[in-house]
Amino acid sequence: MLEARRLANPALTAKGLRVSCDVGVPISQLAAVFRGIDEIGAAHGRRVAVVAHAGDGNLHPTVEAGESADEIAAAERVIDDITRLALSLGGTISGEHGIGSVKRHELPWQLEATALDVQRAIKAALDPRGILTPGRAI
Repeated sequence: MLEARRLANPALTAKGLRVSCDVGVPISQLAAVFRGIDEIGAAHGRRVAVVAHAGDGNLHPTVEAGESADEIAAAERVIDDITRLALSLGGTISGEHGIGSVKRHELPWQLEATALDVQRAIKAALDPRGILTPGRAI
């Protein structure tokens, strides 16, 4: 099983599945999120593969995308819909990789403005010179 997991990303890349993310859902919602991901992929005309940690509800959807900026943007719209689905099922916008530059636009989908301000204040207090994870959201 470890070998299969290690080979998953190279295999997906070879099949043209290139844009990925992570989201989390309650494990009781795994069946619903997989059904929803299938529906989202079909609605967008994109193949979507998912590697997941079934024990904790952490999913890594990977979406078919070509090389052009338009193709990548289309795949990112699929990821946005998958993220909204995860939130609708009581999940989170990130499973384990945190909020960096790619997911920055999704933060308001999960946190209200006051919560975002608190997160930014904590980061500023702990990293006043901005040297820890530079360029990341929080």
